Amino acid sequence: MTDVDVMTGAVRYCSSNCEENKIQLGIVEGLYMVPYGDLAGVEPLIPTLAVAWTLDPYLKFVDFEFRKGVQFHKGWGEFTAEDFVYTFNELNPRVTPDAINSQSGEISAMFTRCEVLDKYKARAHFFVFDSRWLRFRFSNFEEAVGISAKGPFDKYGLEGSRAYIIGTGPFQFVEYKEREKIVMEAVPNHWRRTPAVKTITILEVREAAARRAMLETGEIAAVMPALKDWPDLLKAGFKRLDAGGYDTISSIAWGGNYWEKVHPVSGKPLERVRDISKPWIGNPYELGDTYNPDTPSMVRARKVRWALSYATDREALNASLVAGLGGPASFAYEPHRDTPYFKKGVWPAGWELPYDLAKAKALLKEAGVEKGFEMDMWVGPSGLAPEMGEYLAGFWLAELKIKVNLLKTHYTVFRPELVKRTAAIPFMSCGDGNSTNNPLDAARGFTMSAYSDGGYGVGMEILLASEYYDKVAKELDAKKRVQMNLEFIEKAIGEQLCMGTVRTPGYALYNPKVIARWDPLPVSNGCLNNMQHFESIVLK
Repeated sequence: MTDVDVMTGAVRYCSSNCEENKIQLGIVEGLYMVPYGDLAGVEPLIPTLAVAWTLDPYLKFVDFEFRKGVQFHKGWGEFTAEDFVYTFNELNPRVTPDAINSQSGEISAMFTRCEVLDKYKARAHFFVFDSRWLRFRFSNFEEAVGISAKGPFDKYGLEGSRAYIIGTGPFQFVEYKEREKIVMEAVPNHWRRTPAVKTITILEVREAAARRAMLETGEIAAVMPALKDWPDLLKAGFKRLDAGGYDTISSIAWGGNYWEKVHPVSGKPLERVRDISKPWIGNPYELGDTYNPDTPSMVRARKVRWALSYATDREALNASLVAGLGGPASFAYEPHRDTPYFKKGVWPAGWELPYDLAKAKALLKEAGVEKGFEMDMWVGPSGLAPEMGEYLAGFWLAELKIKVNLLKTHYTVFRPELVKRTAAIPFMSCGDGNSTNNPLDAARGFTMSAYSDGGYGVGMEILLASEYYDKVAKELDAKKRVQMNLEFIEKAIGEQLCMGTVRTPGYALYNPKVIARWDPLPVSNGCLNNMQHFESIVLK
């Protein structure tokens, strides 16, 4: 893979994709599992650690009944309600204030706390009811949570538990070396499914040329190659690991646009810096305490963001960086263009933004920055994002006199700024808007709103996103949720805060001479380069 994220058994400190990776690797299990091939999100979830749930009619809490007899790895005893409550309270900042788990923001936005009812029953109290609660937080579909054993924490304490990554999944943790590898092995006689593969090693290899060579020489069995290498590798007989329609929208989040003053639920003041010396950042309060979307800085910043969007040749990016395998994407949250929900045609009647350099220059002149400016942009150390950044930086400098300094630090270095809401630069990724695999009835805008305060955000907090997330999350009618999401997308495109570039296939390639079958499950994020459900692998 392009990178191996930090792994730790200390739940509250399991940050930067650590929690998502543990469940996708199959080391820990969630309460439910998404059925194979259920791309539309309409099939009932498969019970795993839970056998039943009961929702309070007033939507204040949900009660779970757990499966009996499931054993944790390496003799750590039976899974019970205490392990469930430990895991969710340990990573929830409402219970554990110093929690920085990669799911802390998502869980605290939805739940206040969990409590044990008896040995095999527990209750989770809602902070805000969200109609996505079961699929997105208690299954393997989204950036969910798997259950970790409480035993190591009780025996060794917080620091001592770091070394004990203990779950109930079909694979158990063996070894982790930072920036090098993860090793895991099959659990004999697993309660649900014993894998056919004994040992799996995940290697971090940042250089695309090296990953390709390792696949071609048989040193590795599966890889996420550079998209430009796909045509040759497919011709050579390597197969696409198809999770069923998963695409990623490569996007740019225009960080620093913190427009909310109070938390949408608690009402607590949000102390944020709005640095309008940066041309893409607006301050809706520069003329007073009342929110005004058309203050001078807001109008100027909107024109700058639109200018850079018009100065992005999405067709050329698709051809040169994605080997023609993807397609243009105007906005991070847009539906897949093959669905009837996508409004074909040029904005504002449709959702397609043409490449228009003349219009871009005119907007920059209207904004008063026709002589250009300088900005930093985080792209990370490897993968498509740095290549995209190099392409855009070179073009924008040559045509618009905008100098872009690309920051290629690892995500773990940049993430704290996103969590603390101090990030004020554009960066590659717009959070929950990057996947086209989310059902269109699922609430959007969480990570670009103050709802995610305390966890991962995308360098902005937008009132529009909070308002629509709140409405959609509470709506029980799926058809109404779809219509509200389409309204949100329409209005959010107008702000161009999550500028789309290209839509790319989020698949890995594998060697069919080694792997006879591999059936990944539908997921909504690209953790582990979409290599997951390892228990389904069958070797030649």
